[in-house]
Amino acid sequence: IEQTSSTLKGNITLTNDAEIPAWATVTIPAGQTVTIPAGKTLTNNGTIENNGTLTNNGTLTTNGTFKGKLGVNQPLNIGGNEGFDVTCTYREVTFNYEKEKEQLIIGEYGESGGVLIKGRKKDHAVECGIVIAQDARIELTIEDLNIEAGEALVYERGNIEYSLVLQGTNRLTSTGGLGINLNGGYINFWGSGSLIVTGGDGAAGIQARSLYINENTFV
Repeated sequence: IEQTSSTLKGNITLTNDAEIPAWATVTIPAGQTVTIPAGKTLTNNGTIENNGTLTNNGTLTTNGTFKGKLGVNQPLNIGGNEGFDVTCTYREVTFNYEKEKEQLIIGEYGESGGVLIKGRKKDHAVECGIVIAQDARIELTIEDLNIEAGEALVYERGNIEYSLVLQGTNRLTSTGGLGINLNGGYINFWGSGSLIVTGGDGAAGIQARSLYINENTFV
């Protein structure tokens, strides 16, 4: 990358590890494909805007901004070895991560799909709030995830019954509000894992219209 903004032309397959510098924005236009083969790494320290197809069979790490869709089993690492990995488990889903805002927005209005967020170090808290976009029907699974943010997990307004599947040991800690904010929605907890939720500034751990906890799940 030799300029602040580049729109890729033609289909591209990485032949070596590559890095996008902090000052650069790379756009994958509609109809174009970028492939990261097995054993190759693309590190994004700037901005990736994916309007085309990004196929990741290797490693995709973002320390900057990522906007766009990811396909099934196309993992995105956020924050390196002390961060977490995000993977679509069914259907492609839109992601919007901005490091400066310390926030990951999952889904768009009316979008549906499954997403797994897996922590790399469960004893290390990642400063990144998770937001499920308004009226996005996302079945979220978290595994060994440790989040500490102003608002750890927010489901934007929508009269939807959500599912949160727990694997391993999880902790969601808010420093300035509700631990999990459903904005009037419903939530069901499933899975064999555990979750500790803590609200900040005297706020509740979980705010929901109703919740259900499966018999094998600890919250």
